[in-house]
Amino acid sequence: MKTDRLYQTVLGCLLLTAGCSDNALTPSLPEGTPLTVSAAICASGEGRESETRAAVAAGTRAVAADNGYDRSTFAAGDKIRIIRSRNGSSSTPVDYTLNAASSGSSTGEWKPSVTGTELLVESGATYQASYPIEYSGIRADQRKADGEDYRLSNLLETPEKVTIGRDGTLSFTGESAFVHKGVKLTLKFSGKNTLSKDFTSMTVTGKGLYSGGASKDETVYLYHPGGTGDAKYTWHGIIAPLTSLQSIQVSVTDANGVVYDVTLTCARAANSHYTYTLTLKNDVLVPTGQEIKEWQSGDSHTGTLS
Repeated sequence: MKTDRLYQTVLGCLLLTAGCSDNALTPSLPEGTPLTVSAAICASGEGRESETRAAVAAGTRAVAADNGYDRSTFAAGDKIRIIRSRNGSSSTPVDYTLNAASSGSSTGEWKPSVTGTELLVESGATYQASYPIEYSGIRADQRKADGEDYRLSNLLETPEKVTIGRDGTLSFTGESAFVHKGVKLTLKFSGKNTLSKDFTSMTVTGKGLYSGGASKDETVYLYHPGGTGDAKYTWHGIIAPLTSLQSIQVSVTDANGVVYDVTLTCARAANSHYTYTLTLKNDVLVPTGQEIKEWQSGDSHTGTLS
């Protein structure tokens, strides 16, 4: 009798455990119910800072001044592309658009870009999303005045195999938030008051800057947002990541057609932001400062200038 009771107790515990496990993985809503989608761009690159994650999820993080071309917060009208995978096969991508926030709400809602294409609750399905939906690769020329070529070069993706919650929410936030897949390169020029003419363009040349390959040199024209103060002498570009230190040749051309060159060494780690300060000394372009950090966090690292 004691053996029977022990067996029944163990069996009951196993069934209870299995039931709890199934509940944790299975949405409480019936199959075919439209999903609720939420999305955010991770502020720390790896989503490990709880306060940052909470701010992103709540939509309370301040919108950066450069958000128009360098997304750190999704804006009304943005579209994300979602791919559903199930049983080893992937569905046709579905686009969702962020609507403007309604009265009394701090954030808008993500809705299917095309009516009737909403994602539905499906057991066993996983998801991955990307932005921008027009992304087709890093562009060699990112000079367009409105920053659009820069934005379209800047791929953000979520992790693979994101699952829906029990409440039917597909949440691309927190550990599942969007992260930058490329490398942001910023070049700041100091000592501008020693020149009589403005710089007209800034290019960088290095191995696989837009293709990601390490076999051939490629040139990228950087974006100049303009503005006043330091922003007036600052250029940005998106380049492809690599797994080893690589040299980058910087060429600056002034309004007289004079070209100044300098070589930088850059690790080109994905989701990192490299900032170099360049100074003109005796008609020679010299690197005088460097900052390397994750795209949105304050975690600093050391690097090399040459």
